[in-house]
Amino acid sequence: MPNPLVLSESTPVGGICRCGNRIPPNTMAFRVVSVTPNLQPMFRGQLFCSAKCIRVLCLESLESLDAVDTVGANATVTDLHQFYLELAQTYVQLVT
Repeated sequence: MPNPLVLSESTPVGGICRCGNRIPPNTMAFRVVSVTPNLQPMFRGQLFCSAKCIRVLCLESLESLDAVDTVGANATVTDLHQFYLELAQTYVQLVT
């Protein structure tokens, strides 16, 4: 599994962080790169105002996946186990 890399760089195009903060053009923003192919769609094109927002996204996503993983939903969530594992590993690497 590749180590996720958080880049802090000036972004020529602004955006909105997932928390709702506006990121103006030509200001510092955070991006996550070098993640597994399963996680690339989650982070592709996403700008964050802080590393904390990245960690919160990971935790909220893990919580959502955990809520779906019930005994009655085994057939539905089987494909999500690998995604959950990779996301959990990414989160651990981001906080250490």
